[in-house]
Amino acid sequence: MSSTSWLEITKKIFLGVLLYSIANVLYSIVDPISSLVSFAGSVESFTMGSSSISGTATFFKILTYLLFIGIAGGYVLFLLGLTDFSKILEASDRNAVESVRNGAIIMIAGAVVDVLIWGLLGLILYIVGFILMMMGYSKLKNSPTFPQKARNGASKLFTAMLLSLVGAIVGLIPIVGGFINAILSIIAFFFILSGWATIRDAEK
Repeated sequence: MSSTSWLEITKKIFLGVLLYSIANVLYSIVDPISSLVSFAGSVESFTMGSSSISGTATFFKILTYLLFIGIAGGYVLFLLGLTDFSKILEASDRNAVESVRNGAIIMIAGAVVDVLIWGLLGLILYIVGFILMMMGYSKLKNSPTFPQKARNGASKLFTAMLLSLVGAIVGLIPIVGGFINAILSIIAFFFILSGWATIRDAEK
């Protein structure tokens, strides 16, 4: 196994995770603001015949598109990195990384289906993808051939998935559920970054 290849590939994965995570957080903030500003501009234009905030609305709309591109680009880097990573690993570890990659693809498909076609089908796909990713990280954290430091990183990633799962379940509780889910999601985010950073540095 080439340490140079390991470092280059896992850097790509880490960058992809960092890009889609940050872009996704910013998108969740900017998108509703963009919708609100656009609505306000439409109301102003309807009542006054012109809108003084049309430029602001255009700015937020462009920013929303750029962040969406950032999310998509991050996922592409992540998936391509996982594909390359699987090629330099032992057979059992390769299968585990492929499980993570396939799970991520199915989760992305679930999110798209949820928005464009049918929410229930999207949820089913998302759950299947989530399970595949958890299985992959579980195999890696217990792998006898994965470097010890990399196993520690995989353990953090598995923990992040558990936190996300608990957060999603707790999030169903009225009033306090959303707040707890948000806290667990933030913790999971840092576990994910730390996990891939640990795997990245395992072969230095």
